[in-house]
Parts: sequence; structure tokens; C-alpha cells
Amino acid sequence: AKKSYKIDYYLKGMQATTLNALGKPAQKLESENVFHYEDDDTTAFATPIIQVFEEDSNPWEIRAKNGLMSSNGNLVLLKQIVKINKAATSKKPALNMITANLKIRPNDGYAETDEAVRINSGENWLISVGMRAWFKKPSRIKLLADVKGYYAVP
Repeated sequence: AKKSYKIDYYLKGMQATTLNALGKPAQKLESENVFHYEDDDTTAFATPIIQVFEEDSNPWEIRAKNGLMSSNGNLVLLKQIVKINKAATSKKPALNMITANLKIRPNDGYAETDEAVRINSGENWLISVGMRAWFKKPSRIKLLADVKGYYAVP
């Protein structure tokens, strides 16, 4: 039998900000439309935008066409085209990534995908199959397989 999903509430133009222990923004989630499913307590998002804030740095911004959050909020699945951006600073060029089907553990500041990923920063680029990313300091990215890249000598 096919399981039916019953929406028990929905939101339009939703914005939610999570604060850290010091009362400063830690994360922000925006979505055009949010649907909560009573059956399994999951939440679906249309065009979600997630920002992960860092002290003394520009925030990471993650955008997707669709997203789904687990009932406890510990796992967010972003589907289809997912774009991850970090704005340029006076010392570093902007960082832009594109992939698909990104899994995020918001409380850990961690994301991963087994899909192809492309990273651009200035003239430099990297491509890989699979990625692990930690957005909280120390921020880092681990590329998993078939890594190729180009580095422009300054």
C-alpha cells in the first residue's frame, strides 16, 4: 500500500534564526513555502536558503530547489541542484560550489554528498565525485574521488 502524507500545517515566507550561546546568529533558514507532514513529522521546504554564520567571517550560504528535514531537525536533505557560496573577503576570493543531493547535519555544521561537485574560487577550480564539508571553524572541505583541478599561480 502506498503511504499518504498528510500536511498538518504550512508556512509561507518562513524565516528562522538559531542563536549561539552568546545570542549571536548561528544559522538562518529561509523558505518560500514550508509543509509539515503529520505522518512522519518531517518538514519539506521549497527553495530553501540556509546560512551558517562564523565569527569574523562571511557566512556560508546554501541554496537548493527543494529540501526535507527530519523530525528531530538533525538532518536536512537538499535535493536537485545545490549551490554553496561564501562571499569574498579582503584576503580571500569568493568560494562557490555546486552539487546535488546534499545531506546537512545543521547542529554539527557538516554537509556531505556522494554526487559530483565543482568548486570555483577566483580563477581556481576543483571537481570531484563526493565531498565532505565542515562549515564551522576550522572550515574545511574533503574531496573524495576523481579529483581534478586548476590552480592559477598568483
